[in-house]
Amino acid sequence: MKETQKEFHDIAMTQILVKLAILGSAACAIQVLESPLPRFLPWLKPGLSNALVLFALIKFSPRFAINLVILRTMLSGFFLGMLFSPPFYLSLGGGVCSTVIMIILLFSRKFEFGLVGISVAGAVINNLAQFGILHLVFLGTTQNLAHIFLAIWTGIPSGIIIALLTRELLRRNAL
Repeated sequence: MKETQKEFHDIAMTQILVKLAILGSAACAIQVLESPLPRFLPWLKPGLSNALVLFALIKFSPRFAINLVILRTMLSGFFLGMLFSPPFYLSLGGGVCSTVIMIILLFSRKFEFGLVGISVAGAVINNLAQFGILHLVFLGTTQNLAHIFLAIWTGIPSGIIIALLTRELLRRNAL
């Protein structure tokens, strides 16, 4: 009986790892494809790979989503030649912080947050976390704090787009 349980556990773990690999590869590919796009501001990009993180959070678990953020950031950092560089740490910090806030809002029992609200909060927190890391760790000046207002407002449309993409993934019951 115990061998059968172990086999089922092993199969389940393999399925989870395969799903993580598929979503991680897709998120990495999206992030790598976004990197050379022209930008209005140097730090401003859509962050479309976050739709896969939000999808993973809803479809699987918070732990799965955090692992996906870490895997995506590691892979894209490697492929873009920025592994363990300042942009890598900004991406990782922003991704983890936004995922944590999305986890909190998704499982909040006091308030009901819709997919758009969760996604917008995640996008805004991602931007704010990156500016916070940049300010505290790398620059230490108030010079870049003027960009925070812009970071909040650019996070809103980005979060809406990510929510719409996530909704479509959930509707199609991907993976």
